[in-house]
Amino acid sequence: MFHSLRLSSRLDENHLWTIVIFCYRGEEEILPLTIEQARTTLPLANIHLFDDKADPIPGKLADALEEMAGVHYHQTSFDRGVNLNGAECIRGELQCMVNACDDDGNTDGVVIKMDPDTLILRSGPLLDAISKGAEWVSHNSMKGHFAGMFYAMRRGILDMVHRNAKLIELPEGAAEDETIGALCYLAAQRKSYVWTDISNPQNRQFFAAFPAQVADEPTYAQEIRFVAKHGCIITVGNTNILGMPRAYRVKIMRDLLKEYRNPTEDEALAGIDEEEPDMPSGPAPAPEKRQQGAEGCGGLSCSGRKSIRTSWTWNYHC
Repeated sequence: MFHSLRLSSRLDENHLWTIVIFCYRGEEEILPLTIEQARTTLPLANIHLFDDKADPIPGKLADALEEMAGVHYHQTSFDRGVNLNGAECIRGELQCMVNACDDDGNTDGVVIKMDPDTLILRSGPLLDAISKGAEWVSHNSMKGHFAGMFYAMRRGILDMVHRNAKLIELPEGAAEDETIGALCYLAAQRKSYVWTDISNPQNRQFFAAFPAQVADEPTYAQEIRFVAKHGCIITVGNTNILGMPRAYRVKIMRDLLKEYRNPTEDEALAGIDEEEPDMPSGPAPAPEKRQQGAEGCGGLSCSGRKSIRTSWTWNYHC
């Protein structure tokens, strides 16, 4: 079942991995799920949790998380611009990534930035991209080929992005994903890397936003089974965009992990070629004001119901 453990053991011999997560109060229930799953799929990675000093998670939880092997807790004081936006925030995030790599002794490995409501179910495509020479890896979003729910870059690219972010004038309202993505493009172009899309032979997308607007329990259960069997990196941050209670993220994540970790005997041995669930045709809930932690609907339309199979593709430079 945990195919990614074998892959990561093979590839991590040559690459150090640093995972960075930015959090704040209100994410107490999802952080343990996200961190424990990341430790399962990338067991040799160090995980650095950067909390908002102005609105931190409870101290008891911070202590408990830091007791996990490879987990390090920090607090930051820079202005996070509501949803990790703004020049000060972007430069602060990049400095945190550099500091985390320095703490790990990660001088030529890979740094991953991911949201607290993103699950790494399977790391195979990411590890394969890095093993083939990818300098940075991201995914499509509504705004382009780079989004903040999950991205990874080699240390050399991070250092170049960090330097350029300090040298150029950034708009005060600059968005994290668009800005860091643009700087990654610049870094890759200077090194003459070629843009490539990774295609999935099974026509399954490696990165998906869980279709949280399903209207009935049978369809929801079918989606859980489908995503747990075929998804690699899954975000549930779109629940905020769809105007749903933030607590709904916890239910989705727990149900996904339960299904992922407890396949039937036939599924574990051979896998199942399951048809993609039919999404109901009713309207999605009206979106509410965007909150920190939800960076867009991704491939899932706020007003429609786009299939998870056609929502996302991996993109990388190599």
